[in-house]
Order: sequence, then structure tokens, then C-alpha cells
Amino acid sequence: MAETRRGLLTSYLLSNSPIYATAIGFLIMSNIVNAAFPKTLGRFTDDLQKGGMTPATIEHYGLLLLAIGVTYGLLFGLGQFTVARLGRHFEFVTRQKLFAHFTKLSEHYFSQHGIGKLLSYVMNDVTSVRESISNGVNQTTNAVFLILSCIVMMSFSSIPFYLIAICVLPLLAIPFIVVRFGPVIRGRSLKVQESLASMTESAEEQFGGIRVTKTFAAEDMAMRRFGEKVDAIRDNQLRLVKVSSFFQALLPFLGALSLVLAIIVGGTLTATHRITLGSFVELTLYLRMIMTPLQQIGNVINMMQRSRASLERINALLAQKPDIVSASEAEPLPEGPLGVRVRGLTFRYPGATEPALRDISFDIEPGQTVAIVGKTGSGKTTLVKLLLRVYDPPRGTIRVGGRDIADITLDSLRRRIAYVPQDGFLFSTTIRDNIAFSDARQSSGKWSRRRSRRKSRPASRACRSSSTRVSASAALRCPADSGSAQAWRGASSNGRRSSSSTTASAPSTP
Repeated sequence: MAETRRGLLTSYLLSNSPIYATAIGFLIMSNIVNAAFPKTLGRFTDDLQKGGMTPATIEHYGLLLLAIGVTYGLLFGLGQFTVARLGRHFEFVTRQKLFAHFTKLSEHYFSQHGIGKLLSYVMNDVTSVRESISNGVNQTTNAVFLILSCIVMMSFSSIPFYLIAICVLPLLAIPFIVVRFGPVIRGRSLKVQESLASMTESAEEQFGGIRVTKTFAAEDMAMRRFGEKVDAIRDNQLRLVKVSSFFQALLPFLGALSLVLAIIVGGTLTATHRITLGSFVELTLYLRMIMTPLQQIGNVINMMQRSRASLERINALLAQKPDIVSASEAEPLPEGPLGVRVRGLTFRYPGATEPALRDISFDIEPGQTVAIVGKTGSGKTTLVKLLLRVYDPPRGTIRVGGRDIADITLDSLRRRIAYVPQDGFLFSTTIRDNIAFSDARQSSGKWSRRRSRRKSRPASRACRSSSTRVSASAALRCPADSGSAQAWRGASSNGRRSSSSTTASAPSTP
């Protein structure tokens, strides 16, 4: 709950703040060391101009520059590696959280959001945020502290203060530019992410329905629909690139303008001997060093605005509350055979104008099997989903073991019912794991023995023991005998009737 209030990224940064502080400390020290490079070259230039260079002096400056380079490389490498590793860990943790959150959301949410859109959260949005906290922290720390280090070093040098002020003056426009362009980039980035999600969803639909598309020779229409989604991405990306490219080019331009002023004004002062040649070299090198951080600041702001749109989408998803949850006072079902009682059940899907079920009532005693027959769309599957609490029925309409299903924990209710949907699905794993999907704790030996017994059972006996009484779109078999198998069994229509059916019986011990 606290994480939801603070936000995903804030919670992650706070939980890893000591490591981030260490990494940022390495980056700060590396930039302070790097800022000593122009000052060292400036002193070398002054000594060279005075003609006091000896082999020992050259060796001294050479070793000093080598030490600056090695120290900067080690500190910068450690800081950058640590931040990048934390970014990858954020990506791993966030994708786990998203998948765990998906498992808690109700079927109603998935009916309104396609698989492609959900995948865009896991792939595009998470990657965008990860890049921002990896490259963003590195580049922001480098840019800010390198600029500050350069300004401080220039202040303590022999460069006149008014010359520093003239050269830095164009940089003062940066905050105003950021305030102007930031919201525009963020808004257009949000549209790009939404169009990517729409394209992914469209691709998932096209691949899923490829057989229908080919059967009706609708390839041209499918290509046209998908092409419209791709064109929307192109248009939104171009609108974003126009703004972000101009913004990224504007900041280095201000840095180049500062360098031009330094060369014109500083060169004039050097020619008139008002400053030394070494001071002029220092000034130009410092301003040249500042240009790279300015470009990094442009990249970071651009990246942050894009990732902010992705982060808002992820936080909005994680803020979604499941429609179906166990009540705080809910209790698990007791062991043993239990009956099912339905009284006056009327149910309407969210957003529907007509009820899918109207005034349904029946009783199923322990060990009893009941077949519910009806034409396609009559509500048989809806009834099954209500028994499983995929959707919440009106309170008091469905009771299991004499208790309202709203007062039963979801886990215990669904573990006592085996469900086989009309459309079969196999996970990308072994057959044994697919069979044992509802109870992964089953040992391999137990499943092997069960499979061997089923192979040796005569086909006629297997047919006689089946619980499916009529052609069914879904059927429940939960007999009182705890040694019998429980299963929702799907069967196709026998072709002689236009109706289908559901067979149900009371839950028993698994």
C-alpha cells in the first residue's frame, strides 16, 4: 500500500538509496578529478611560455595527467556500472510485479484490455523507465557536477570573473527552455506509447485470427487495418522527433555560443596581455568540457519526459484494484462433500443492458449430478463463472456447503472445482505439468502411476465412467467419492440438437 502511494519508481529508489548514493558518490568524485585536467594544462602552458620547462617538469605534468585519467576512469566506471546494474534489477523486479498484478486482476479487466496492450506495459514502458534511471542518473550526475566543478575551478583560477560571467551568460537560458519544451515532449511521448500499445494489440489480434482471415480471403483488409496502426506510430513519432531534436540541438548550441564568446573576448584579452595564455587555454578547455554535459542534459530531459509518460501508465496499471477479492472475514471451505444451492440468481455483465441469467434456482446435493441444457448464449458458461467467482454474483444467491460464496476464500473455492473451458489450451511445458497444473505439488511418481492405470483401462470402461451425460459446452463432475477424479469436461455438440448443456454436481473432497 505504501508503495502504491509513493509510486513504483520512488519506492525502488528509496529502497536502494544507499547503493545509489555510493554510485553517485563515485560519479561526483570522478567529475571533480576530471575538472582538474584543464587547470593542469593551463599551468603547463604558462610554464612552457615562460621557458622554464625541464625534463623533470615534463615528467611531473605527464604523470599528473596520467593519474587524473586513470583515477577518473576507475571512479566513473564503478559508478556507471553500479547504476546500470540497479537499472537492470529495476526492470527485473518491475516485470515480476506486473505479472503478479495481472494474476490478481479479474476477467472483466482483461475483456477490456487486449493482450497486446498488456505486453506493451511489460516491454516498452518498463524498458523506457529502466533506460531513464540508468542513463538518466549517470548523465545527470556527470552533467551537473562537471559543470559545477568547472565553474568552481574557473572561479579559483586567474581568469577574471567578468570574463567567466560573459561566457556563462547564454547558459542561463537553459531553465526557461526546459520549462517550455518539457510538457510538450511528455505529451507527445505519451501518444507514442499509446500508439505502440495499440499496434501490439492489433498484431496480436491479427495473428490470433489468421485462420479466419485466410478463410474469408480478408488479407487486404487485415493489412489495411494493421497499416493504419503503424502509420499512427510513424506520425506520432515524427511529431515527437521534431520537438525533441530541436530541443536537443538547442542546448549544445548555447554551449557553442559560450565558446565563441570565450574565443572572441578571451582572445582579445590575451592579445592585449590582460590575461595569460594559460588562463585562456583553461577557459576554452573548461567551456569545451561544459558543452558535453549540456548535450547530456538535453538527452536526459528528453529521456525523462518520455519515461515519465511510461511511468504514469505503469503506476496507473498497478493502481487498478481487482474486482474479485476474498472478503476480510472469508473462511476456507471445510473438508468433505458439500452441496450447492442457487436461489433467484439474476446476473448482468458489466456494461450490458440485458441480464445473462434471470431468476435461476436449483439444488445439487453431495454426490448428485445435474445437467443444465440450453442453446448457445443461454448463460451456461456464465453460471459456471459465477460458481468460480470469476464474476461476483449477487450476495445470497449462490451457497456452497450452506455458506455464501462471498464468505469463502477464493483459493479454497476454486481448488475444490476443476474447470475445463470450451477452448483447450496447453502451456509450453511437459504433458505432466499440464495435467498437474492445478496442483503442482503432485509428485511425478503419483502422476506416472495414474497415467499407467488410465492407459491400461479398457476404452469401454472409461466411457461408462464418464460424468458427461449430454453434449456439453462445459460440464462439472465433483462426486461424493473423494477417490474419483474431478473435472470440467468439454464436449462438442452431437449435431442432432441445436442446444448444448452443462453438467454439474456438488463439490467434494479434492
